[in-house]
Amino acid sequence: LGDVYKRQILGSVTLALGAKAGSEVIGRYGDYAYVELNFRIDDKTKETELNSMDIFPEDGILTISRRIMEGRSVFKVNGETVTAAIVKKITALLIDIHGQHDQEELMRPQLHIAMLDEFGDAAFFQTKDAYRQTFEDYKRLRKQVVELQRNQQENKARIEMLEFQIAEIEAAALEVDEDLHLEQERQRLLNHKMIADTLTNAYTMLDAEEFSSLSNVRSAMNDLESIEEYDPTYKELSSQLSETFYALEDITKRLEDVVDGLEFDGNRLMQVESRLDLIHSITRKYGGQVKDVLEYLAQITKEYSLLTGCLLYTSPSPRDISGSR
Repeated sequence: LGDVYKRQILGSVTLALGAKAGSEVIGRYGDYAYVELNFRIDDKTKETELNSMDIFPEDGILTISRRIMEGRSVFKVNGETVTAAIVKKITALLIDIHGQHDQEELMRPQLHIAMLDEFGDAAFFQTKDAYRQTFEDYKRLRKQVVELQRNQQENKARIEMLEFQIAEIEAAALEVDEDLHLEQERQRLLNHKMIADTLTNAYTMLDAEEFSSLSNVRSAMNDLESIEEYDPTYKELSSQLSETFYALEDITKRLEDVVDGLEFDGNRLMQVESRLDLIHSITRKYGGQVKDVLEYLAQITKEYSLLTGCLLYTSPSPRDISGSR
């Protein structure tokens, strides 16, 4: 080739590799200029280094192209858009353009190993490949060790948190539906006066000294009993009224006992309020109601046993306290 053609080829190569390009490259009538380089990658070492940059030759061929437009350029490697810096790194590995500054390549530390490797024989590259595989195995195992250590640290933190939560919930000594029963008792204590007034009024309406519904019903019952022999209908009415009277008499007696036993217990109200405060504190952290907290306790106790490989002593199953108060 003549010097002119050599300069044109060299100019095209350097253009593809990122050399500055003026508008004269596009020409007067063109929209853009385009140049493309194709490399055959036969060197296993270079292919590995390309792979480390996420560059993968297709069937051993690597294509670098540059589309030059007014004010900007688009670089692609095997059809994927890349930056000019990436192209520079790739071509520094694949091609040397000899000129007056060739000695500068010797001053680039990142190229020294590759230069030395060029003096190796088949046995050297076999040893290098074996070392590379060993090093990859080492990195994989080290990653597993780091992951295991991280998991152990996470498990330790999780175990400590579970121990705290289990201790806190068990210290509260919660019972099934305790919150519901205590809330009901609290409302009963807070509304003591209204409840007492209502029960007393009901009792008075049934068995007051001046006006007694029960006395009137008794009088009517006696009247019907005196005439029940004259007609089956009278006898039926008398029987039904008798049943009503005895039922009202029983209710009146029970009301009397309840009213007599009514007594406001301010200390008990304070105990209930204090207990509910503790329960609400626990349920806000671990569940909506006591039963939810107890279910969560069973769940984390099981998890704790799995993480530690030992059984954690827990209190016997909480008893159902419905109707205990």
